[in-house]
Amino acid sequence: MNAARLSLATMTLAVFAALTITARPAQASRPISVVVDGVRVNVSGIDGVVLSASAGDATQETTIFDPARKRTLSVIAVPFGTRPGIEDILPLAHRGGAAQYRTALDEFRLRTGEFATDAPTIDLFGQRVDGDFSQRHEHVTTSEGRDFERDVFTAEWVAEAGPRLWIIREVQFEPTSEALTTVADFSAALRGVSVASDGTVGNPTTVKRDVARAGASSWLSAPAIKRPARYGDGCDSADYDRATFANDWRHALGAIFRGVPACGPRPGTGAPAIAAALGAPGAEVVQFGAAELSLRWMNLVFNTPPFAGNGDELLLNYDPANGGEPLFKYVNVPKYGILPMPGDVLSYETGGTGGHTAVVENVHVDRRGNGSLTVLEQDASVHGVGHLLVRNGEVLSNKGGPILGWLSPRPYR
Repeated sequence: MNAARLSLATMTLAVFAALTITARPAQASRPISVVVDGVRVNVSGIDGVVLSASAGDATQETTIFDPARKRTLSVIAVPFGTRPGIEDILPLAHRGGAAQYRTALDEFRLRTGEFATDAPTIDLFGQRVDGDFSQRHEHVTTSEGRDFERDVFTAEWVAEAGPRLWIIREVQFEPTSEALTTVADFSAALRGVSVASDGTVGNPTTVKRDVARAGASSWLSAPAIKRPARYGDGCDSADYDRATFANDWRHALGAIFRGVPACGPRPGTGAPAIAAALGAPGAEVVQFGAAELSLRWMNLVFNTPPFAGNGDELLLNYDPANGGEPLFKYVNVPKYGILPMPGDVLSYETGGTGGHTAVVENVHVDRRGNGSLTVLEQDASVHGVGHLLVRNGEVLSNKGGPILGWLSPRPYR
């Protein structure tokens, strides 16, 4: 980060710290009732579009997206023995682990130059919980030569309630030119955030361990299934079993797109994590993780050499000079009038520490830019298929807010 950017970040955080003391809460809105991992909760502090995970998804998150303010509030339930698929640096959740989660998140923000400071104390499940605030800068140069820049403000809190840890995260996306004017409104809004349960907080989790499925591996070696040269089958299941002694787990979630399968067990549900054979020194990737699927797809379909990066970094880190069919970078901005197409690779901006990524299967969008996408994904849905909402030409997700962008083999007009 250059000196000018450092100065702006430091000044913004100083302004935020002062505002958290003096600002009054924004006018309270009616609480929104949502279900997260089988628990009904009432969320106050934001209005907007509700984007929810499905039962059994590795990341049990409901996101409320305010399109007018480009702001999201996410309620993430982390059942004991699991971790969110969008969080690479967090350990498996356990009883008494809230302080460990908060420390890990805070250290990640500091390590990545996000300059964390204190966020307002809010009410979570009947507890007064301290939080952390941070800011980072994003810059993407698209394939058309457009420079896309914005500042991202993040406030997050961690609490334990029932058999889960809970991460509450509010994210504000703003053009760089408006950073200081936005922080006042964002600071005031944070004081109105609260999450309460209707008494179902002790309900059992919907997230289950992936289990063996008879014949799951046999068809992965069929000629129609594509696999990298170093894989024994479409999911490299034999190598995974040999390394983890976990051969009671399944290796195919069920979804296949153009010969490429979505594989499991999902690391987010507590599966052992090993480096996939697809990667290389300096570009390791977790077997059955979200990034492994997208990188495997790009390698098989576009001959792209694997490269380092989490799901939220694939768009930023991709370089066509490294080889393979050149892919074009596009950002998820509705005013550009561009949407992804089947075969494109999405890079999710989740607000978390690892992001997410998926391959587009189908696009169902009308002329007004409203509809949905179907995607192939790993370490997320139970069956390897996800569905994303498209509203006014912008792709939304239930993993923290808008998609950052995507990689495509097609130059768009």
